[in-house]
Amino acid sequence: MTDKKPTILETIYAQRARDVELARNTPGKTLEDIQTSLDMHLAPPLISFVDRLRNNPSTDASGTNSSPSLMAEIKRASPSKGPIAMSTKAASQAYAYALAGASVISVLTEPTWFKGKDFILEEYQIAEARLHGADTILLIVAMLPKPRLEALYKYSVGMGMEPLVEAVELGARVIGVNNRNLHDFKVDMSTTSRLAEMVKGADGKGGVLLCALSGINGPEDVRTYKREGVDAVLVGEALMRADDTTKFIAQLLDWPETEAKAVSGGSPLVKLLDTKSPPDALGLVFGPKEDAAHIPLGLAVEIADFARSRRTDSPTPSGHPRQPPNHGSKPTRLSGHARTPLLVGIFKNQPVEEIIHTVKTTNLDLVQLYDSEASALSEYLPVPVIRVFADASGAADIGRPGIWKFTQLQLDSWKWDGIKKCTETGERGRELSVIVGAGKIGGDLARHIKELGVWGVDVDVTENGVDEIKSISE
Repeated sequence: MTDKKPTILETIYAQRARDVELARNTPGKTLEDIQTSLDMHLAPPLISFVDRLRNNPSTDASGTNSSPSLMAEIKRASPSKGPIAMSTKAASQAYAYALAGASVISVLTEPTWFKGKDFILEEYQIAEARLHGADTILLIVAMLPKPRLEALYKYSVGMGMEPLVEAVELGARVIGVNNRNLHDFKVDMSTTSRLAEMVKGADGKGGVLLCALSGINGPEDVRTYKREGVDAVLVGEALMRADDTTKFIAQLLDWPETEAKAVSGGSPLVKLLDTKSPPDALGLVFGPKEDAAHIPLGLAVEIADFARSRRTDSPTPSGHPRQPPNHGSKPTRLSGHARTPLLVGIFKNQPVEEIIHTVKTTNLDLVQLYDSEASALSEYLPVPVIRVFADASGAADIGRPGIWKFTQLQLDSWKWDGIKKCTETGERGRELSVIVGAGKIGGDLARHIKELGVWGVDVDVTENGVDEIKSISE
């Protein structure tokens, strides 16, 4: 009598258990080491997995999607297909996915068979994934005993990461149905169809997001799942083999061509930057859409064209730190002899492809982002970035080096002594180019601005008159 041969999944599990045991006992890579780094806020800011799945290029102004969202997978190889795209560079492939409209990017990190879908079996792996910037993890029910599954789910949620789970008993908000039998790796596309109704009603409210995993190769697969109420699809091999990733994704999901979505709103919020010459920059609000100051793209182009036609040379006054320290490799359009007013696009929690499209269409000079967004987003934008820290109590990310050019501190949260610290000594030894977000001018603002030598001040012209603005620009 011979022993039963282990399945592919059992073989992978056994190997990953050995890999994790070795890693967590390696000096510098222990769970305690990883937790220390997490406690020091060295992980990139967390992005909501659920919120990202609810939005894609088909999402209309009411928040309704006409097609499922895409979870785009980076997969160099698999046990069933062998090598797929061994020379693929993960960073450039992820960037292509993002620009094409993917809501989520799935990266397979298992090194032996997938050459890179980690198989999570220990809390150590979850902490390691979060430190490296993961916003969610996959928990495979077929591989985990129920007590282990429950423990890993609770650990992940406790870190702020809602997992993608192949089970309905845990109260998970995102449930994946895998069309691939992970014991023999055979695919049955009807698996999701059979379970769709049960999964969607798992919470009794219809609020669970259903994701179809594996085996999706063309538009008909997606259309079938759309009719069955699937919210997102995970696609790997078909994307990795596509000659034109952007075109394939648009055809697969029946998406329109990626473009900035302009929504009519009120009058634009104009921002004035720089304390030495009036006005040095105009701010155009492109997001959020609920903001009364949000302007459509067409109107922004008209405003930008008019502003550029009125530009004048604005030499840097002696002793004024107009040119910021060069903390990153991104070239900057700003110099000691700028043409003003500069055009600043103000965005908040918008897709990178929408921001890039708007920058190019409007020919913006700078982009303003907020501390709630991933800091790495700044690296992918073609112009310098102003990063706004609206909440002084949550500014652990302020000292991250080399990504954004300007740090804006909002006066309604920051105190002058904290701003002084940033202008004089920086944060964690990093010199900062500080802009003060003042909104309404009042009190001793002009005196503080002059004493601290900040790079600029951001005010709202709808709340301030000409005399008030002159008081801080002279």
